[in-house]
Amino acid sequence: LPVQDGEAWQHVLDTASAEPVLSEISVGGALLAERVTAEAARPFAVESETPLRAVLFTAEPDPVEPETERPETADAEFADAEAGAPVRQTLLLVLHHIAADEWSLPPLLDDLAAAYAARLGGVAPHLPHLPVDHIDLTLWQREVVAAHEDVDAEYWRTRMSGAPEQLTLPWARPRPARTGGPARTHDFGIDAELHQRVRALARRTRTTTFMVLHAAFAATLSQLGCGDDLVIGTPVAGRDDVALRDSVGFLINT
Repeated sequence: LPVQDGEAWQHVLDTASAEPVLSEISVGGALLAERVTAEAARPFAVESETPLRAVLFTAEPDPVEPETERPETADAEFADAEAGAPVRQTLLLVLHHIAADEWSLPPLLDDLAAAYAARLGGVAPHLPHLPVDHIDLTLWQREVVAAHEDVDAEYWRTRMSGAPEQLTLPWARPRPARTGGPARTHDFGIDAELHQRVRALARRTRTTTFMVLHAAFAATLSQLGCGDDLVIGTPVAGRDDVALRDSVGFLINT
């Protein structure tokens, strides 16, 4: 995604140019987790780098002080290392969110596992052919949007008229004029009893579990001072057509 006049634009590469490079790094076993975490957190240079990178880490046995006794298992590991056999290898795949979404991970990992198993068996992998590619999806979306663009735009202009641009939450500090830096998430769980109560409420109101939780979230924001006019964005998979289930790409919408 090169940047021109302050705007990013999509540069479509041919297949050969877009193929990711597999880097190989040898690292001491004690530092493996640290190096993997650092490489996973390294930002992409999206203007010059493809949005997928692969790194194969080979963990080398850490040196043992002469006066320290090591168990027989450690001796075996050193013997394997001296014989040229890797002690442990870790393959790291880092995929930028502009190129894939969460629903892309299962088919991607399935293909990787199938290819790995095939290579172990000494044969070339034969992956299933996708019924629809991204070009087909793009053309289909363009046709659908063009057919209803004016009506849809007018609907959302009316629907969103007067909606607040920001939530009026009691922030701990002033909101910056321009946000930057890494985003944060907050994960939490609900216990089994509460989950059953939510499902029971959804059945009584002929809604879904998501709609009940969404309403609870909106009510919480309102109680915190956001008023009754709220705008809450929720990502959707965008894979209603079964032909898109195994596609790897950024198909989600909000």
